[in-house]
Amino acid sequence: MTEGQKNKVKEWTLKKMAIQFQTFKKNLWDKYKNEDPVFDDNLVKIKDHCAAFKDYKKLSTFVSRSKKNTENAAKKKLPHHLGSGGYKSAIPKWTAFENKLIDHGITPQTWDWPERSKFLFAHGAGLDPKTGLIVAKGKWKEKIEAIVPKLVDAIEKVGKGEYIPDRENDELTLALGNPEHVGRVRARPGLTMKEAWPDSADTYRSRSRKKKKDADIVTELLTRVEALERNQRAPDQPLFLQDPQADAAPSQRRSSVGSSHLDGCGGSYPVDYVTEKTDCELHMLIRTASVKVAVGYVYPSEDGAMHHHMPIPPGCVRVGVDEVVSGFEKVELDIPRGEDERTLADVKHGFALWPKKYVVLLQRPPTPTHEQQMPSTPPGGSPGEQPSPHLPERDPSVSPPSRDPPRKTASVKRNGGVCGNDGNYTDNSNYQSNLAVLAATLPTNASASPELFAQATAGEAPDAVHALALCRGDIVNTTACKDCIADSFQDAQQACSYSKGAVVYYDYGDGAKLSCLLGFSGDDGFLGPAASGITDTSTLFQSWNQETIIGDAGVVADIVHALLNRTATYAATSQSRFATVVMDSVNSPIRALYSLAQCTPDLSAGDCLACLQHLVRMVNATTSVLKGGRILVLRCNIRPVPWDGGSDMGHPQVQNRAALPL
Repeated sequence: MTEGQKNKVKEWTLKKMAIQFQTFKKNLWDKYKNEDPVFDDNLVKIKDHCAAFKDYKKLSTFVSRSKKNTENAAKKKLPHHLGSGGYKSAIPKWTAFENKLIDHGITPQTWDWPERSKFLFAHGAGLDPKTGLIVAKGKWKEKIEAIVPKLVDAIEKVGKGEYIPDRENDELTLALGNPEHVGRVRARPGLTMKEAWPDSADTYRSRSRKKKKDADIVTELLTRVEALERNQRAPDQPLFLQDPQADAAPSQRRSSVGSSHLDGCGGSYPVDYVTEKTDCELHMLIRTASVKVAVGYVYPSEDGAMHHHMPIPPGCVRVGVDEVVSGFEKVELDIPRGEDERTLADVKHGFALWPKKYVVLLQRPPTPTHEQQMPSTPPGGSPGEQPSPHLPERDPSVSPPSRDPPRKTASVKRNGGVCGNDGNYTDNSNYQSNLAVLAATLPTNASASPELFAQATAGEAPDAVHALALCRGDIVNTTACKDCIADSFQDAQQACSYSKGAVVYYDYGDGAKLSCLLGFSGDDGFLGPAASGITDTSTLFQSWNQETIIGDAGVVADIVHALLNRTATYAATSQSRFATVVMDSVNSPIRALYSLAQCTPDLSAGDCLACLQHLVRMVNATTSVLKGGRILVLRCNIRPVPWDGGSDMGHPQVQNRAALPL
């Protein structure tokens, strides 16, 4: 024999010996794992090694490996038996049979199929010698009959361009619905993934396929979430929220599903003020959106709290997981606990650590004490802002006699508003009674709503009263929201004495700078459809600081418009229809500029954006260079304000520190 032949014989012999030795050990363990063998005949040679062999079999390493192998074997939905030759000898036989049919003028159904898709022949399938169609045989007949239509459909999708094969993710994998596992590739004779697809070897090192796959998953999830938000969301179940801390700079892109959110988890969050077990939603950052992935409950944060005998990291909180949103079961935890708790599915009906900023409470926590107070919201107005002349100042001498005196809990400042032109009501009338009902109920309903928004109708025509109320979206003190709306009812009825309609805008509180708006009317079209009010200027109110920003007017105007447009986009795409942005750059003539945008939450994202853009277009060459102001209508409002980063300004939802303009 030649040297090459000797090497082949040696290789074949060693393989056979390895298989026989493996079989011998398996049979030995199956037979003698609970007893010692009689060491005679062919067992004499193992007498000195039997104890070590049994000890090895009982090692935790071996047991876990054996368990894992058993689990992997159970994943085989269609095990095949090709004999000693395997695919290497079977594939030429399949090809020869196809060629034989063609020689007889019969086109096999599998003739133009990808080679891997012909794996059906390894499971008992054959071709009808008369028709060339696939015929299912043997014990796998039912499974083959179920898979063939899926395989045909997958091949058609590839032909139409609806599905693009990518290495092992081809027609076969699509039809089976069973991803390729690590090891030898299906329908490829003894080849690994790298060997089976050598042209794609470079994608392993670059991870480009995984990145693309992750991006596709994110896109699919976002599409699904948007559809759910649009069609299935209940008013009190927020599903898709603008990430409150997302960085808008392109160089600071967040990662997708499964990425860590623990960076930058300082600061204060609503969950910090929970004093008892509270129901919540667990969200995760997907691109720039916070998406609900599970529901459960959260425990109060306590100093020195432990989770599985380990300290809870700063910025995280211990949560219980009741249910996982479909499609997110395999999302990896930021802080896994060994191999048994790595995904959301692993901790269902259990506990996990979760970033505080992605815990969304289903009811608002108790109002924090003065010592606990969360960062205050941005100011209600800049110094020098000029109030609107639309409403007269309050005159108590003309107030209706049956109203309660204004509360003295906090100072209230009416920024402006519009009295209605749909007539007046009289004392002790049904209209006045219906208005009193709304004044008593709407403040509570709005402050208890997750969106801090409520609308309602009291009474019947012609004395029906329609009203809506909205507080700023970042208000934490819900009592202040309630009081602001309640005082607004009283003040509006005094400022627009006996008028059936009024829309007023208020700042409320000493230093807290909370704000709210209130509108009521006897007009049946006042509350809907909401979209009809997005370009309505009958409730328009503007006020501007009369000081100007120092710098090139054209550059300043571009920056202000860019900021307002970006803020409008963030607000329109958030669940609460509210957003704040601070823009800061050394390249800007303005050291920092703060912007706020808000719509009533019953507007769709598109209508909200249209309403806000309508207001942005009102910011002209003169007002764009002024140091702050506000433009409000009933359904939406915007305001740019110079921002120095001080604590009294609050914390913006989105910060952009990139070069300007945006």
